[in-house]
Amino acid sequence: MKGLAAEYLEKLKNALDPPTFNEYRDRAREVNSETLMHLIVGGIVLFSIDYLFQMIIGHRTYFGYCFYFLILFVFLLGCAQLGDRTSFRYATAKLYTLTIVLLVLAAVLNLGVMSDDGVLLYMVFLAVLPPLIFDKPWHVLVLIAVMDIMYVGAVEAFVDVPEDALRYILYALLISVVSTVLTVQNVCRRLQSISQTSTASAYAVHDPLTELLNRRGGQETMNALITSGVPGAFIILDIDDFKRVNDTYGHKRGDEVLVGVSGKMRECFRTQDVLMRYGGDEFMIYAVRMVDRNTIEERLRNLNQSVKSIVLNDETGDVITVSIGCCVNDSTYPSYESCFTIADHLLYKTKQTGKDGFRCVDYSYDEERNRKYQEELKKADEGSAKK
Repeated sequence: MKGLAAEYLEKLKNALDPPTFNEYRDRAREVNSETLMHLIVGGIVLFSIDYLFQMIIGHRTYFGYCFYFLILFVFLLGCAQLGDRTSFRYATAKLYTLTIVLLVLAAVLNLGVMSDDGVLLYMVFLAVLPPLIFDKPWHVLVLIAVMDIMYVGAVEAFVDVPEDALRYILYALLISVVSTVLTVQNVCRRLQSISQTSTASAYAVHDPLTELLNRRGGQETMNALITSGVPGAFIILDIDDFKRVNDTYGHKRGDEVLVGVSGKMRECFRTQDVLMRYGGDEFMIYAVRMVDRNTIEERLRNLNQSVKSIVLNDETGDVITVSIGCCVNDSTYPSYESCFTIADHLLYKTKQTGKDGFRCVDYSYDEERNRKYQEELKKADEGSAKK
């Protein structure tokens, strides 16, 4: 029984304080910002319809509480338009504030100003508004509890008939339970949806074998950095004689080599650097803001030595080697393609002169040089195709 009770307590704890929530806190703020705007616009539409309906039927000379809420929502819309709608930092706090204001106003209007209307509006707000907040459920539960305490005090202050007071309090407690359950369900559903979306997005731009960025994700990221003027070292790396690895040791061993090389790349470079599997046995790196040639060459030298620890055959000493071409972008290169041309040309030269090495240049962008290198690479490709 104790084990079962502990299991249920753990599930309750995870439901009220989801372990994954902090991972998606920024996304939660965006959702709350959208909810806040939808709530304001929806409030204007809803209470405008109610206001017009009251005017048509002439049910009340003062048009009911819809008038007060319409003024409130119009005021909030004006504040939202004046504020910075691109900042989500305080969106959650704003949504909490609006929820509290609406609940307090509904309670005062239902119990004090327009007591003949009953408590329907407050109950509807209590059931609908808290579950709209995308936050840790226990935070929302605290809000509901505080509102219940406030409501009990309002009932004691405004309702003179004990039977009515008890009925209103029981209604509020029942709706609070419903609101809490809806809050937990909505948060779990949203977290699951965001997690699935994030996973799908990650798979779309990452190579499933090496877990580096794939060609699509890497090119987009590198091009965005280069076109934005962010300097760095553009590196192309190619595993030497990789076809021989597959032919001699099998494709499974070839996959292990690819994973091993990607791991060595992570060891030799930083987390802020962009690492990509371009395709096959070719990889690319954009070492962000790394422009000192001595530092870059030291990293490339370490990478050249590090991959040799991937041993294919202990008896023969068959190890993995790589050839590397590196172009240092001093912010003058206009695009991914311009850096690629230089680095690819240097990789080609490295392979021509024995492989297992690197070449690195740090000259500024020159359009004529790029054109010349493109022509040389094209001729080299045509020569390889004829063979």
